[in-house]
Amino acid sequence: MLDEAKGLFDRLKKSRLFDVNYVCYLKSLINMIGAFPYELSIDRVIETNDLWLVSLIDAYYEVARDDADYDQVGIAVCKFHLCGNLEELIYRWVEDVCKGRPSSQVRKDHLSARENNHFKMVCESIVEYEKEYFVKREALLNTFDLTIGQSPVQLFSEGQDSEALKCAVAQYKTGNLISDNNMAFLVRYLKYDPEEEFGMSRFKFIQKLLKRGVASRESYSVMNYALALLEEGRTEEAGHLIDELEDVDIQMITDTFWYPEMWQKRKTPEGALVCLIAQKRGDKVYAEQADMMECILENQPQWARLI
Repeated sequence: MLDEAKGLFDRLKKSRLFDVNYVCYLKSLINMIGAFPYELSIDRVIETNDLWLVSLIDAYYEVARDDADYDQVGIAVCKFHLCGNLEELIYRWVEDVCKGRPSSQVRKDHLSARENNHFKMVCESIVEYEKEYFVKREALLNTFDLTIGQSPVQLFSEGQDSEALKCAVAQYKTGNLISDNNMAFLVRYLKYDPEEEFGMSRFKFIQKLLKRGVASRESYSVMNYALALLEEGRTEEAGHLIDELEDVDIQMITDTFWYPEMWQKRKTPEGALVCLIAQKRGDKVYAEQADMMECILENQPQWARLI
């Protein structure tokens, strides 16, 4: 089954057009692969950077919430086999599959025989990880932290950078995936080192946070990741990623964030860059364009290739 999946990756890289029969075959394979093998062993993970495929599986997972024809358990474990993100799997297992309860208290008899069998198989391998998740969740619920109810974006806008980062980290630890893009931005811009707390290099952590957003071509995530690539010296790759954004999306993220926050307030090179890219791709002309270019040339001259 894993060899068949690897062969599928090769076919996906060659074409993005599928006939109806092939789409049905793909759906069936995603449903099944989650249980073979079902042991949660990291050496059985197939690592893939195919964001299109990962995005497709995520889409199937969302549909599976309300569609009995899709095996939610199988799809969740399939995603783990492809990406090795155990944290995401345990979150989905507890909060979605088990509805926030221990699996020992959950019955899946009302679902298809396939999904019920997958549920029973996975239970045996996941029980220790599940217990650890509940311990951490209980600890978070018993910790009174005012940052949970605050907005990292608002704090950053007010110039409270350290508080914004603290707030984003707190929200991330609660499993709030919505804040991943904000967290990635703050990790990148504030040069936060996640190695000690999260066991990853800064760039790898940013990649993880932005993976879902980039896969779905969410404009803030794409630009955020492109800027991370630029900081890694991967200018050509960043340029290709920015080129994939629609002109209207670039103007929107510039008007709402990179111009008012990153240029007007802070006069940053990245604010200048995004504004000049938006100007190049649209009809808007910035009165400060000369100052923007000077800022780039003084601080990040290699970025001028993108303008």
